Amino acid sequence: MQAEAPEPVTPPPPPAPPIAPAFIPPPTPIPVNHFAFVDLSEQTTDSLDAPMLNTPENDLSDLGSGIRTIAGVQFKPGGVVIVGPGETESDETSGAVAVPREVDGIPVGLKARRLYFLQGTHFSAPPGTCIGSYVAHYENGANAPIPIRMGEDVLDWWDQVGPQTEEALSHVVWRGTNGAAARHSTSIRLFMKTWENPYPDLTIESLDMVTGDQDPGRRAASPFLVALTAE
Repeated sequence: MQAEAPEPVTPPPPPAPPIAPAFIPPPTPIPVNHFAFVDLSEQTTDSLDAPMLNTPENDLSDLGSGIRTIAGVQFKPGGVVIVGPGETESDETSGAVAVPREVDGIPVGLKARRLYFLQGTHFSAPPGTCIGSYVAHYENGANAPIPIRMGEDVLDWWDQVGPQTEEALSHVVWRGTNGAAARHSTSIRLFMKTWENPYPDLTIESLDMVTGDQDPGRRAASPFLVALTAE
């Protein structure tokens, strides 16, 4: 009997190519150096070219209005917000000058990782004195104080007047001139305070500026805000 021929063996199929992993796009980076200007126009106490504290030519016209990049931060100066202990005076003010103890309701309406304050102060106080504060009001009703400390954040905006500290000098970001300072053989300067927001996911609805611990009277420190930028 004739033997049957074996059935042909079918070779196994080649292995399937490996499945490529699904493409996962990289996370969108958080924008950096994205600046938003906070409008101070409704709360300004003086224009840039006005003689502050009733002192002739004691102004900020040298700074100029419009968008300026200072120390890598964009600012848009348009006026000055001054607070103080009710009144202050010097030989240049022709008597006591009234200064508001607080200016409320600067509109912000932004979420921000940090705020940049372009600021200064008239006159001095002992280093470490809290001469004023900003108060941030969040959408959920919470508040955050942002102190302005003499010798840490600011010095007298007239150069070389009053105590000088290395810490505050490190925050000088702009220098200029005006007629009042020039009469005393000096110049003017502004300081930048950078505040890291502890609640960057909450909208800052508004900001107040209030006076600090100094008493009213002769050469009482009176801090001022020139521009405010959110990042």
